[in-house]
Amino acid sequence: LSQGLPHYTHLLGQGAARAASLDHRTHLTVAHLDAAVAVALRRASETVRQAYEQSIVRARRGIYPEILLAAVLSPRDAYGAFSVATVRDTLEHIVRREVRGLTNQIAALTEEGRGGALQKLGMGRTARYRFVNPLLEPFILMRGLEQGWATARTPVWLPGVPDPVVNPAEDARAA
Repeated sequence: LSQGLPHYTHLLGQGAARAASLDHRTHLTVAHLDAAVAVALRRASETVRQAYEQSIVRARRGIYPEILLAAVLSPRDAYGAFSVATVRDTLEHIVRREVRGLTNQIAALTEEGRGGALQKLGMGRTARYRFVNPLLEPFILMRGLEQGWATARTPVWLPGVPDPVVNPAEDARAA
């Protein structure tokens, strides 16, 4: 979740340990991590929160929160850049439908009026994008978890985590 950034690693570890302590537990659970995510989102820097909020302001048919999450979850090259095609593949898992016109929406995320969250590298069809502020990426991922878009129960996967084996009996109890 923290994507290697010590600030978020500390916030999540501290929040989960505090939640477990308040729950009188010596082992951390997913519920404790959920509580830590909520704390980390509240304690994120104002700059990160503002950049995110400015980026997700919905235009008429925009799905900017989902696009940003897809960008965070998409495969990257050695420079941390991703393509529109890889974002589209991930985004279609999140919204569960075909997505068109994504190039323009991603390009809009490079504009200052939409927060300038992304930087465009290259031109035309070979253009790639990357996040300007690395602290924004874990924030977006945690917001996705908060919204239920990036969990074991949704068709979205977290990078580097194998697909969960779902137990039908457990699903019946959860429903």
